[in-house]
Amino acid sequence: MFADLLHQIRSYRKRRVHRRFFEDDRRAFYEKIYQGNAEPSVLTGPFRGMAYLNTSDFGPIAPKWFGSYEAEIQDLVCELCERGYETVLNIGSAEGYYAVGFARASAAPRIIAFDIDPLARRALAALAQMNGVADRIEIRKICTWNVLNDLRSEKQLLLVDIEGAEMDLLDPVECDALRRSDILVESHQSRDIGNRNKIEETICNRFAATHDIRRRQQTDRSEWIAANRDVWIKRLSEEEVVRATNEFRTSNQVWLWLKSKKSHCG
Repeated sequence: MFADLLHQIRSYRKRRVHRRFFEDDRRAFYEKIYQGNAEPSVLTGPFRGMAYLNTSDFGPIAPKWFGSYEAEIQDLVCELCERGYETVLNIGSAEGYYAVGFARASAAPRIIAFDIDPLARRALAALAQMNGVADRIEIRKICTWNVLNDLRSEKQLLLVDIEGAEMDLLDPVECDALRRSDILVESHQSRDIGNRNKIEETICNRFAATHDIRRRQQTDRSEWIAANRDVWIKRLSEEEVVRATNEFRTSNQVWLWLKSKKSHCG
């Protein structure tokens, strides 16, 4: 009960911060991107055509509208949608960009989304309903080692974005199911200035024997802007599209693709 109340309080505080920083941009870009007050949908990328929310509750919304969000891993996401996973676990699902996106773009029969934020879970449920995939997504609060072991399947994908807690969760010594799971994880920098890459190094060391590991580094959006000029040129100026595709990350982000050597997915 106390934990739920604490998450509720944190959730509302986080929403206030996000709206303070991003609401003006959301309003301005919505009017230009979706001229005539059209309903928002993702315009490019692996989830093109997905109906989307029209709020600034979960950071800047325009990168998800444009489909430029996390462009660094979009080729991997497209590939993963075709791999034939039996189960996709989206751990740290926020409002559901990936959970609902995978439900639309892949044939995975079981998609489970985890988030401790109650407002995020509510938004995810609404997004799933908007896209007609509510019956394919199970929404839960917390993912633990026991949960992962209980849910294990032969073809399982984990999408992990849990703000630094990935080092606690992704421990194959404590959770045997991780050895056979494919994992795409957003690795956050340690708050310890003297050891900023501790999380990434620890995860790589833990999975070196069981997984093939690839690393993706944060880039700017110049490549996406050039490749998708026809999408934004009649909507925004060059200065505006740079801001509209800015995800306002506070550090040099890294994603790790951990492909299990025991995985049955090709």
